[in-house]
Amino acid sequence: MTNDVIDQALAGYEKFRQLVEDLFQRVRDTLDWIPDALADLVKPIRDGLAFIGNKVAEFESAHEKFERDKGDPDKLRAYAAEWGDKFTQRLDAVAGTLDPGSLKTTLHWSGSAAETYKIALSEQLKKIDAAKELGRQMRDSLTNLSNAVETFWLTYNSIIWGLVGATAAAVVSAATVVGLPAALGILSAEIAAGIPAVFATINVIDTTVDTIQNELVAIHDKADDLGAGWNQTDTSTMSHPGDWRTVG
Repeated sequence: MTNDVIDQALAGYEKFRQLVEDLFQRVRDTLDWIPDALADLVKPIRDGLAFIGNKVAEFESAHEKFERDKGDPDKLRAYAAEWGDKFTQRLDAVAGTLDPGSLKTTLHWSGSAAETYKIALSEQLKKIDAAKELGRQMRDSLTNLSNAVETFWLTYNSIIWGLVGATAAAVVSAATVVGLPAALGILSAEIAAGIPAVFATINVIDTTVDTIQNELVAIHDKADDLGAGWNQTDTSTMSHPGDWRTVG
């Protein structure tokens, strides 16, 4: 699967992880130069580092699931188009072949046989219309799912590159002892805002998926009802020559 937004988000995540490693190493290197007499000043920095480490680990665990099951909005849209366009177009073609006006004959029929066919045809066309509606419902559900997946990755992409920017700034600030608290403060604030936003987005897409699953169950039930039978012409009205009369 190739999707620019997802690819950018995954690249951003790898960049973020690398920058976090650089930051941790730079902070440790800087702390090594601080004498033990200033241990009280170092403790808040170590605590900040531990906070960031825990949040990053939490984020990494969630990201593994995202990367393993990325979804494919482009493919979902393609399937939606199949249901919404090609499927209904084929049913329109079937309906056209059933129309008495489309039958390849130079004669028009009347009589009880013709009336029976018209009754059967009416029911058959209702079935076709119902099937077309199911196709449109499938199209809409797949489109909604595609939009939800893409919205998630757009949000994730924005958040992850925000984290990249904050981490890069923190790495620069961590070059000096004076800059360490500011560096960790910058990143802690960004993580404190960004990671919950990712999980909030997950909740939104989970709700969307639940809704779509319910829609698909309803569509499945309607399809079962649709497949219960195809209205057949009563052939008993066609067994006697008098049942058929030509017109014109």
